[in-house]
Amino acid sequence: MVVGVHDGMLKVRVAAPAESGRANRALCALIGRELGVRPARVTVVAGTANRRKRVKVQGVDAGAVAARLVP
Repeated sequence: MVVGVHDGMLKVRVAAPAESGRANRALCALIGRELGVRPARVTVVAGTANRRKRVKVQGVDAGAVAARLVP
């Protein structure tokens, strides 16, 4: 679930545990679903083992991401 914005970053919650990459996959699935793209087009590019992550979404410009994800 997209919770909001905190310190200029999108805050998201997923129910998957942070083991074996399950939380990262859940995050990509959530963002993909919210943006209407396949989860394979969403990748974690930084912070795979951290709570703060940077993701890359292929096929959607930054303005569209902000308009669709920021509550």
